[in-house]
Amino acid sequence: MTLLLIGVFVFIMIGLYRGYQEAVNKKRYLVLTGIGLLVPILALFLFGPLLLISPLKPGFAQINRGDNITIFYPASNKQIPLKRTADGKHQEAKLISQQEASQMALLYTQKAVDKNEEFYQVPVNAKVLLVLGETDLFRYGGVMQGGGTGNEYGIVIDEVFLNEKLIAHELSHDVIRNLLGPINSFKLPTWFDEGMATYIAGQNEYLSEGEAKDMLVQGAYVRDLSRWEGFFGHLRWKFTDIREPRKTYGQAYLFIKYLFDTYGENKMYQLIVAMKSASFKRAFEQTLGVTSKMANEQFISSLVE
Repeated sequence: MTLLLIGVFVFIMIGLYRGYQEAVNKKRYLVLTGIGLLVPILALFLFGPLLLISPLKPGFAQINRGDNITIFYPASNKQIPLKRTADGKHQEAKLISQQEASQMALLYTQKAVDKNEEFYQVPVNAKVLLVLGETDLFRYGGVMQGGGTGNEYGIVIDEVFLNEKLIAHELSHDVIRNLLGPINSFKLPTWFDEGMATYIAGQNEYLSEGEAKDMLVQGAYVRDLSRWEGFFGHLRWKFTDIREPRKTYGQAYLFIKYLFDTYGENKMYQLIVAMKSASFKRAFEQTLGVTSKMANEQFISSLVE
C-alpha cells in the first residue's frame, strides 16, 4: 500500500510540475492546486484507505484490549446479518448488534494475534477496522469480492463475514509487511503471500488434495505459478482469478502446506527473513535448496502419485 501511494503521489507531482511550467499565472496556479489537493487528501484519510492511520475516524467508535489490539467499529446501531460461524463456515444470516460484533472481533483478534506471533516471531500490533458491506470494504482498501483486506496499516473486515480465520488471514498480510518493510514486501509473489495467510489462519476448507488431483486431470489446475507473480500477477489474482476463490486460495494453501510439511516451519520462517536481503526466487533457492518452480513441480507430482 505504501509503495502504491508513493507511486501515485509521484505521478501526480510530475503532472503538477508540468502544469506549473506551462501556467501563465504561477502564483494563482499554486494556490488553486493547493486547495484542489487538500480535498482528496482529506478524503483519503477520513473516508478512504488511509483511515486506519488517521487521528480522526468520523463515524467510528473504538475498543481496546491491552496495548496491542484496537477495534474500530461503526458507531451506528445497525443490525448485522452475520453469515459466518467463528471458524469461517457458512451459516444462515444471523442478526447481531454492532456491540456484539465488536466484542466478537476483539476475541477473534486476540486469537489471530497469537497465531501470527507464534510463526512470525514478532510482537503484533493489531488494528482492525470493521465495516458493513462490500461498498465500504472497497472504499477502505479491499476488493468487493472478498470479506477483508490487510496491509501494513492494519486490516479491514466486512462484518457480514466476521470470523476468527478471516482476521488471522488478513493479519498475516499486515504482519509480514511490517516484518519485511514496504520495499521487500513488494517482492512477495501473490500466491506465496495469500498461501501463507491461508495457512497461518488454518483455512483448509478451500480445496482437498483429491480435488486438486481431479483439477490436474481435467486441465483446470494452474501449473505455472508465474501467473500470480509480479505486479500484473497480483492484479490477475485480485480482479480476475479471485472469482474462483476455491481454486486460487486452495492451490496456494495446498502448495504452502506442502512446503511446511516438507521443509519444516523453521525453514519457512528463514525463507521470509531471507527476503530482507535477497529476491524471492534467490531466497527460496538458498533457504530450501530448490527453486520455487522445481518445488511446485515436485508438489504436483506428489498429487498424482
